[in-house]
Amino acid sequence: MTDVPAAEVLPRSHSVALRFAMPAALAGLTGIAWQAGLPGSVIAAVPAGLLLLICTPLDWPRRSASFKLMLLLAVGAVLAIALEPGPLNLAIGWCCLALLMLMARGDSLANPLQAVLSMAGRAVLSPISGTEAARQACRTARAGLPTRFDSRTAIVPLLSVMAFTLLFMSANQAFSDIMVQLFDIRFDPLWLWTLLVSLLALLSFHAILAMQALRSFDTTRIEANAPSWHDTLFAPGAVIATLAALNGVFLLQNVLDAQYLWSGMLGTPGNGYAAYAQQGAFTLIATVLLAAGLIIISLWPGSRSEASPAVRLLVLLWILQNGFLLASSAARLSFYIDAYGLTLWRLASLIWMGLVACGLVLVALRIFLGRSNLWLVNANLAAGFLLLWASGFVDFAGVVANHNAAWGMRTNHYDTSYMASLGPSALPALRKLTAMRTVVLPENLDIIDIRISHLEYQERRRQADWRSWTLRGELIRRALATDTTAQPLSAR
Repeated sequence: MTDVPAAEVLPRSHSVALRFAMPAALAGLTGIAWQAGLPGSVIAAVPAGLLLLICTPLDWPRRSASFKLMLLLAVGAVLAIALEPGPLNLAIGWCCLALLMLMARGDSLANPLQAVLSMAGRAVLSPISGTEAARQACRTARAGLPTRFDSRTAIVPLLSVMAFTLLFMSANQAFSDIMVQLFDIRFDPLWLWTLLVSLLALLSFHAILAMQALRSFDTTRIEANAPSWHDTLFAPGAVIATLAALNGVFLLQNVLDAQYLWSGMLGTPGNGYAAYAQQGAFTLIATVLLAAGLIIISLWPGSRSEASPAVRLLVLLWILQNGFLLASSAARLSFYIDAYGLTLWRLASLIWMGLVACGLVLVALRIFLGRSNLWLVNANLAAGFLLLWASGFVDFAGVVANHNAAWGMRTNHYDTSYMASLGPSALPALRKLTAMRTVVLPENLDIIDIRISHLEYQERRRQADWRSWTLRGELIRRALATDTTAQPLSAR
């Protein structure tokens, strides 16, 4: 498969508007939007513009179903950025656009590992390739050969001169006075920050629009048959003995979990739950991951151990025990949450356990369907990416706040300080607490009111600036305006 040059993906008729002017304008918008800190929903216009650049010149009837699926994922990522432009959504949006550009070049996503390596390599090499293009243009000009001016070659000189001029103006008042007299230039640190952000954004855009597969990454070793040392260290007899012993150890652990955890012998919530949950919830996750790695290495494709029926039976039993162990870890954490409330880290741990469970299922499928290790790596990459993509549409802070509000009403324990630290997403939950005057202790009402007032003030300031305005913030404001269960602060 031959790489398609950027000029063929973006036709010459669009060279100025699509290859330089629009990315430059989007980079300027990025720099301005970041002046007020983390940008708001307006930043979604940037990936939307890049999506337009990628898709405008394409021949849609000839595009594959996988390309159209990737386009839907990219559109969803742009919508997630518009909803809440956090770092995770911005990173997922960049990855979706880069993958879409790879597919626009003719590549497929049959090998996600190769695509990830290509994107990482392109992101690192993009500034180098831009500099090399400028150097090549200079060599051609010095040789007296006819050359066509590429506007990209002016980016580095202009931005470098501007950046160092502003830095010298900041460090030297005399230098600043001369610049003011000659060019009426006045130093403003905010615009220096805008310039630097715009430059980084432009390099990021170049990395996406110039994306191409890098053939230097060799992934065939992941698919290779078992190496020579494997038959010695992981002979069928050794693997059978290992799996038999480990099944016994895991059975003992699972029996203890079944006796103390699942039978309800821990007693009432409190120190019993806390000690038992903290003792092994996260350690058991590491145990499951280590077990999965051992299975993958022991049953290397093409090895004698993989062909052994006894090994396969013991592996199946061990995978089932690992699944039970993972369920026990989730139960420990669930009991701890019931006793002490939910936090973002505890919620993330539950989601991570679900992803580990998915990985165990994929390991079993790899073994019993005869797939390669490369298939397993790609399947796990795809599962993790889809999970992160879907997470962009979920307000996890709001989920935690609402859970803790309901938990507090049930247990009469309120960590309103942590709820307030979750930001404006906690406002509906906090407002519901103030409406439950018969549940919330009177001495807590004033504290909650102060925290609500502080959050509402911060949110009003953020939403008043177009650079930091967010769609999620607007949805929260409307939800509060239509909530009849909570009294407004002015009524109390």
